[in-house]
Amino acid sequence: MNILSQETYQAILTAKYNDRLERNAQYSLRSFAQKLKMPPSALSEVLSGKRGISRNRAENIAKTLGMTPLETVYFVSLVESCHARSKGVREISRSRALKCRQIFENPLNQDHFQFIANWWHFAILDLSRTKGFKACPIWISKKIGISVTETKEAVRRLIRLNILKKSAKSLVPTGDWLVTTPHDIPSEAIRKSHRDLIRKAFASVDQQEVQQRNLTSLIFAIDTTNEKKLQEAKDLIMEFNRKLNKISSNSSEKTQLYCFTTQLFLLEEN
Repeated sequence: MNILSQETYQAILTAKYNDRLERNAQYSLRSFAQKLKMPPSALSEVLSGKRGISRNRAENIAKTLGMTPLETVYFVSLVESCHARSKGVREISRSRALKCRQIFENPLNQDHFQFIANWWHFAILDLSRTKGFKACPIWISKKIGISVTETKEAVRRLIRLNILKKSAKSLVPTGDWLVTTPHDIPSEAIRKSHRDLIRKAFASVDQQEVQQRNLTSLIFAIDTTNEKKLQEAKDLIMEFNRKLNKISSNSSEKTQLYCFTTQLFLLEEN
């Protein structure tokens, strides 16, 4: 069952329930409700269209049912297109859901979305430039900590997008890796990528020696009524990123793969 082929979020939930019922005749709506952490009566009303669900509930359901990033965006957008309090949000959500369907109908767009959403595409690309690189899915998966299945899918995707190409027994970058995706969808993909990389940076505190990492923080107050002040800070970060990228690109021999992230955010509670 392809989630993006369904036209309503109720149809998605019904299809997910029926899928489980086909595999286990003893499976019940109560069991499905328990998995979704909802009262059976509430789930029944949701499926019949008598009750709606919130965005937070939709996101939790998507996670529980193991939806992909694109499927999650589609499912949550369908929910918000029906139940968001703001008319503007409902219209934006309908538009986003339509764009998700367009990605579903165009396999190349699905590749674009996944390329941006999953950080390991960029990791494999740069790993292929390092000394001792092996075009072996098992070797790559162990090197960057993802599954062999994810590795194989990512390599196939990078080849389809003409970002990597097969050369003898190895993989080499083509130098042509500018990809674009439909408007509105990249923001969802980029947010997922940011979350995943921040989690890895968090894990590095306990898993890596201090010689292997450099995590620093700077807390400061700023006059945000002057929009130029905050923009100056963003421009400085971007300029540093460009210089660091230039330094790494000019390295004659690459031996290890690193990730540099910066987080500039409002520290106050809204």
